[in-house]
Amino acid sequence: MEGEGSPPYALRQGKRVRLLIHKEWEREDLLEILFCQPERIQGNPVVEPIPTSKGSRVFKIKGAKGELYLKYFRNLGWMDRIKSLVRGTKGERSWRGGDLLRRLGFNTPPLIALGRSTSLLAPPVDFLVTRAVSGPRLKQLLKDGLQDRLSEKGWGKGPFLKMLAITIAELHRRGVYHGDLNPTNILVDLESDLGLLTFCFLDNARCRPMKRVPDALRIKDLSGLNSARLPSLSIRDRLRFFSIYQRQLGAKDPKEMIEKIRQRSSRPRKRHRRSS
Repeated sequence: MEGEGSPPYALRQGKRVRLLIHKEWEREDLLEILFCQPERIQGNPVVEPIPTSKGSRVFKIKGAKGELYLKYFRNLGWMDRIKSLVRGTKGERSWRGGDLLRRLGFNTPPLIALGRSTSLLAPPVDFLVTRAVSGPRLKQLLKDGLQDRLSEKGWGKGPFLKMLAITIAELHRRGVYHGDLNPTNILVDLESDLGLLTFCFLDNARCRPMKRVPDALRIKDLSGLNSARLPSLSIRDRLRFFSIYQRQLGAKDPKEMIEKIRQRSSRPRKRHRRSS
């Protein structure tokens, strides 16, 4: 399990659970939940199931120190098992991605615990615990009426989209490919000042550090943000966003890149079943 040498964390061992947990959260009430087998956790009154994709199970844990999110990762096929052998488990990759972003100065949910649960009758299950972060998802904010919510903050749509473009450009400039960048995987902290930390990145298992993020991967990240099902963003808004992004990276003419993003964004997306 990665990260065992990190000073703020302690390694705990249960009957069938191996756990790396932040020392500030090393409390018996939380340990009791995390040492419980996944199929038995829903009976706890402070645990609430959250709908998610079929590749995981997510629970909200309510406590005196604040809310936590517990995510169990399922290996659905042989490809998942090969990735686990080569690149680490989904839990380890999520931990690694979140740690990378925080070290580089980006906002992502604080990492609380990383664990593995084993069973005599089923494959091991990895899990990750993060602290809850306030704010709506970017997709929901755009659907609910971006202009009204931003006017309450005094930000305005233009400055908001400009800072989002600057944040994504800075992510790529610092050599990070996110791999799952879309409006659902970004929270907006409406209590902060408008800046890099306004945007909180979620689902960071595919994050990879690189010396230079190649154009093909930058386009893949950007096309994930360019959802057609966001009516509050006009074509002009989108063009302005991509132009600002390109200028941050020193490009003078963004037209070719914008056309590639448009073509990729128009491809049909795979739909994932939801579970609870």
